Parts: sequence; C-alpha cells; structure tokens
Amino acid sequence: MFISCIAGTAYSSIKKLQVSRHDTLLVNGLGPLGLMTALFGKVLGASIIAVDIVEERLAMAKDFGLDAVLDASETDVVQAAANLTKGHGATLAFDSTGVISANIATISAMARHGKIVLAGKNYCSEGINLGDVELEF
Repeated sequence: MFISCIAGTAYSSIKKLQVSRHDTLLVNGLGPLGLMTALFGKVLGASIIAVDIVEERLAMAKDFGLDAVLDASETDVVQAAANLTKGHGATLAFDSTGVISANIATISAMARHGKIVLAGKNYCSEGINLGDVELEF
C-alpha cells in the first residue's frame, strides 16, 4: 500500500511541481501523503515549510529535519510563509488537507506565479471563494 499509493502519489506531485533546490515548498497536511511529499522535496533540495495542526505530525516533521514546521492552529501560515521567504511566498505548494480554510491559506501563502497541487478532496458544493487571489490554469 505505501509504495503504490502514498509514495506514488507524492512522487507524481513532486514531478508535476518540478521541485528544485531553488524552491520553497509549502506542504499543508502532514499525514502520510503530505509528509512523503515534503521528504521528496527535501531530497531534491527545496526548502520545506511543513504545516499541520496535529502535534504528533508536527513532531515527526521536526524529527525528519524539515526546514520550518508550523502549527496552523497557533500560527498565521500566510504571514509565517512570507517571513520565511523574505516576503515572496512559497514558490511551490502541496495541500492534502481537504479543508477549505487550509486550501485558501496554502494558496495565499504562495509566491506570484507559483505552482500548487491540491490533493485533498473537500466536499463543498459551492467551491472555494478565493476573493482577490489570482489563479492561472
């Protein structure tokens, strides 16, 4: 199960994002899929901003040596990402939370012309109201 599903999805996401050592990758949701995505990004040299609200997942991210670990229940993720990137935002992002407010925070924490993979399914029939956030498809 791990190799075929979790690692495969994480690897596919990393390939779609085209992660390099020049990137800052924000990963929101540090379950098995998010954590594996963050680790692949780290191996490729990206600076990783890891985000979750579950203490055990945050501790694991710290143990794995991810560059910045943020507790979204205590930290403004958008402001923290701006501070960590000298105001630019994350060049890449991966969100596996499936939570609309987390999706919006992830998108809002990105640099202009950044790339994102939203891997978590949310069940909101109205979609996500992004306000002033500009998206290109």
